[in-house]
Amino acid sequence: KTVPVLIATGADDKASIDQGFNAGATQYKTKPVNWSLLSRDVRYMLRAAEAFHELKAQEARLRYLAYFDQLTDLPNRRSFLEQLTHGLNIARISDTKVGLLIIDIDHFKRVNDSLGHERGDQLLQSIAYRLQDQLEKIAHAATDHLSRDDQSHREHLELNLARPGGDEFAILARHVTDELELKMVGAAVLEALAEPILLGAQKLVISTSIGIALSPDHGTEPEALLRNADAAMHAAKVDGRARLRLYDESLNQDAAEKIVLEAELRKALETG
Repeated sequence: KTVPVLIATGADDKASIDQGFNAGATQYKTKPVNWSLLSRDVRYMLRAAEAFHELKAQEARLRYLAYFDQLTDLPNRRSFLEQLTHGLNIARISDTKVGLLIIDIDHFKRVNDSLGHERGDQLLQSIAYRLQDQLEKIAHAATDHLSRDDQSHREHLELNLARPGGDEFAILARHVTDELELKMVGAAVLEALAEPILLGAQKLVISTSIGIALSPDHGTEPEALLRNADAAMHAAKVDGRARLRLYDESLNQDAAEKIVLEAELRKALETG
């Protein structure tokens, strides 16, 4: 907390007054001092300081609610989109690659329906903690590898985790070398989340489906990269879940064909 400071002095020239305020004074009084008014000034300063700190605390709380998920303390969708946009802009300027991994918990609804939403929330918190721990290990290992390579001038792999919503998590990977490096990150995540998770007296074994997209290969705009990573994640679920899938153009083709097929089926049902 910042303590309000009042300076009472005989120096009333402009240089001294400026020096006092530059040093951190809240109020500056010159002699002779009216002590009865001074005590009121001190009380006013203390009240004003308290009100200011309360206002700053409210602003911090509102900012937290706007940018962070209250359940896991991870960046929320709004914050993640800003990070992704910024990362893509930097990558465009520096001619580097940005990776995106969308992680979806398989059959999460079954956990909520059978164990209740409280247990479901605890599971999401445990997954968030485990993901953060695993990403720190991956980034640390990548840093060690680069440190041993004296010839390498590339930036360290940077991994940022977020929870856009529901049972979905997202990883923004900056300074990525290629698709293989992203697949290695995805494989490490699959392995970490395959270990049983203890909730109270229960051990839960979950699986995840992961979709991967790489910029600029699979899109240079946030919406395109998100859409393609999401399409890859759904393809991983169709493939049997508990796996990862890298985006390729055939996925959009398949999706378009399904939309056309659904429209044709609806028309067929209506017309007999």
